[in-house]
Amino acid sequence: MAQIVSYAPNSCQHHIDIAHFRPETANGDKFQLMLDYPQSKQRCHQMLLTVYGATIVTLMMLFYAFESRSHWFTMAFAVACLGSAAYGFLAGTWPFGVVESIWSLVALHKWRELRAR
Repeated sequence: MAQIVSYAPNSCQHHIDIAHFRPETANGDKFQLMLDYPQSKQRCHQMLLTVYGATIVTLMMLFYAFESRSHWFTMAFAVACLGSAAYGFLAGTWPFGVVESIWSLVALHKWRELRAR
């Protein structure tokens, strides 16, 4: 079985196995390529989820560090906590998602108090 291999490291291009060729028309002049790549698709999704998680946690840390500069950083931190909660649920770690959701509520409460001053 032939294999088409992507030489782009750290990308979402798939390693594709050619299953078979099948005539697309009655006269057989054209062929339809049947592809099978579910495993590489899953790996790509896992990589994208990991990049998303690392990005959102980095933003959380930055916004938390700058909270004393403006109440808007507190709001940004709350939104980033929601993003982190989404990551937790998507990654299948629901306790992490629940805790981050609670942190988001705490940060929103803090933002309301800071804004009222």
